[in-house]
Amino acid sequence: MEALILTGGKGTRLRPLTLYSPKPLLPIMNVPFLSYPSALLRKAGVRDLVLCTADSLSPYQNFVRAEARRGTKVYCSRETRALGTAGAIKNAEKFIRSENFFVLNGDVLTDINLSKMMAFHAKRNSLMTIALVPVPDPTAYGLIQLDSAGKIKNFIEKPKRLKKSWKPPYYINAGIYLFNRKIFDLIPKNENCSSERQVFPDALRNKLPLYGFRAPSPYWIDIGTPDKYLEANRDVAGGKFKVKLPGQTLRGKGSRVHKTAQIRGSVILGENCVIEPHAVLSNCVLLDKIQVHESAEVENCIIGSRTIIGKRSRVQNVKIIGNHSKITPFSIL
Repeated sequence: MEALILTGGKGTRLRPLTLYSPKPLLPIMNVPFLSYPSALLRKAGVRDLVLCTADSLSPYQNFVRAEARRGTKVYCSRETRALGTAGAIKNAEKFIRSENFFVLNGDVLTDINLSKMMAFHAKRNSLMTIALVPVPDPTAYGLIQLDSAGKIKNFIEKPKRLKKSWKPPYYINAGIYLFNRKIFDLIPKNENCSSERQVFPDALRNKLPLYGFRAPSPYWIDIGTPDKYLEANRDVAGGKFKVKLPGQTLRGKGSRVHKTAQIRGSVILGENCVIEPHAVLSNCVLLDKIQVHESAEVENCIIGSRTIIGKRSRVQNVKIIGNHSKITPFSIL
């Protein structure tokens, strides 16, 4: 079985980090994000992975080689123009040989049991099965309503308020799909087409077999904002997300922390970082080759590679400092 990962987004909410690296390759506890869904798929027996991307392929080469060593073959389906989520799936049709295949959004960190999802899909002879996760408030996401057998009755896009007739738990689209290859017949070729706004509602109107797989108590987070990216790193470091991968570390190779520096809460350092005396780091992710000078403070931030945090400066709640930045001494941000 094959799986597609949709990696064609521009990652605008994580800029300026994504000006230097595609969002799916940003590290989670010093491991490229894409390694997590790849490991999840491998656990379910899926070892052929297709990246649907508009990016240059060169940033992905190290990832492709690392996954090959773990037993997963990675291919790239390149888009020369914007095709939307469904258009990207159609563009990758030539890579799909099996009767059913997975599609994953390229920014979802989860431990959903894909083997159980496959069994659910097969039992119902479904054209499309969407993984669902419960949330206390679906207004920011959109709501999917099911019948007692798990068949999808309705897609409700980001409701402004909850109706009294809607009872919790509220299930939302987790960004993980299992398709029968007949889905390709519903997607126009070489056109910009949305799965969520076009293909899924059309299939529902035509009474095709669409089902929702209610994942039992999964971990699930969209890493696409600075706050969620920090949270994902914190959850992996703290063991809330329990998947272990080679290379996971709080302190990358070559990084040095002075014995008088203070590390508070979840702090993850990339490679070759230098943390000088009396510096204070709290709830932050520092990428590679960062210098934090004497008595500087960094809190609730993501710091891009090759950045210098000057002596006695304070950087708090800034969300993201881009690569190659220089914070002059005694600055307050």
